[in-house]
Amino acid sequence: MPAHELMMVKTRKQLLSAATGRERVRIQGTVAECGDGYSGTYRNVWLRIETRTGSVRVTASTKSRLGTMPEGSDVELAATMTGLVNVAENVYYAERAQLLRWSPTAVPGDG
Repeated sequence: MPAHELMMVKTRKQLLSAATGRERVRIQGTVAECGDGYSGTYRNVWLRIETRTGSVRVTASTKSRLGTMPEGSDVELAATMTGLVNVAENVYYAERAQLLRWSPTAVPGDG
């Protein structure tokens, strides 16, 4: 199924169901936090996307558009939920993220 036709997660129940079923879904939110790390010998970037229903943490290549997205950017992406959830912090983990739409952070002084 094309990414644009995937179900958009709009409720916490849908997010939990998608995580439990390890489904591929669309997520819309704001990049709240970024960091970097390693997956074996490969360097990658992680992003925490703050949505209306909770936070979703994804990884991306350091040179991809998603991997270079600044904090505060609005994004829509398709991702496969891993089934892992940090209940204490309300963070759901996803993988294979595909950036569908974005609008970068407004730079102070522009406009």
